[in-house]
Amino acid sequence: MSCTASSKNASYSGLSAAICVGVVAGADAGATLIAGAVGAAVTVEFAAGKLVGIEVKKTASPDADDFKGLRHFSEVTGKRFVRGILLYAGSTTVAFGQNLYAVPVSTLW
Repeated sequence: MSCTASSKNASYSGLSAAICVGVVAGADAGATLIAGAVGAAVTVEFAAGKLVGIEVKKTASPDADDFKGLRHFSEVTGKRFVRGILLYAGSTTVAFGQNLYAVPVSTLW
């Protein structure tokens, strides 16, 4: 993925986010990576307008409070939100409510 040097602005229910425009390899055609969206460190927006929020925490034992930002992002984006993923230092994928998951960062490699 490559990003443009300048950022664009997007709005989700009146809240702005910086966008780094690029195609996510292997994803839905035209997927956009959004950095710094409200409640998520990284957001992937697919061509159909669906959103996946991703956060990274250094904890080995995530709790419900660690999902506060992703829950807020879910509320703000409504039906466009399809999944919230919290990458963490543990070893097991754990569900934390509807469409919210703690996933070991080690699954990325």
